[in-house]
Amino acid sequence: MTGRLTIRPWILVLAAWTAYGLSRNVTYRVLALPGGPPRSLTMLTAVLLWAALTPIPVFLARRFPVTRKSWASAVAVHLAGALVTGIVHIVFFEAVILWSQTGGFPIDALVVDILDNLRNIHPRLVKYTAIVALTWMLDAARRAREAEDARTRLEHELAEERFRVARARLYPPVLVESLAELESLIGTDSEAAC
Repeated sequence: MTGRLTIRPWILVLAAWTAYGLSRNVTYRVLALPGGPPRSLTMLTAVLLWAALTPIPVFLARRFPVTRKSWASAVAVHLAGALVTGIVHIVFFEAVILWSQTGGFPIDALVVDILDNLRNIHPRLVKYTAIVALTWMLDAARRAREAEDARTRLEHELAEERFRVARARLYPPVLVESLAELESLIGTDSEAAC
């Protein structure tokens, strides 16, 4: 990947999160108790916030891969990244939901909702981990594809070079020179001629 931001992958990210939210909404509606609160706005808000936060774990996954040499520092960065991303998601999620319900941001209600949701941060940590793992898998597949393309290109160049060498041996001036040298060796050194 060239480092410049391209739009297509992020449209796919938005589409994936939206599909996830719609499937969760359908599942909730099928399994919900009659008369329960509608959760369409809640789920749509949650997935759109995750779509907006996805570049953070993607950046951290690419910047801090877990390797044999630096696994401890990478794990620490990802733990901190997961916690910060989860907390940011909770704060913005609760702010949007509270604003949609009350039309404002009463700080006391917002703080209570945030603290209540911090007890349930583990699904957000799992989502962060899933994004990081998916990023690593996609990057590994891309690197393998690039290595295979490079190997195929080198094999093609090697075959072309072998063909050029074989053709150069059959080039008439080279062939005549080789035959003349062979003719001179036949009379003087028959073993070298062979």
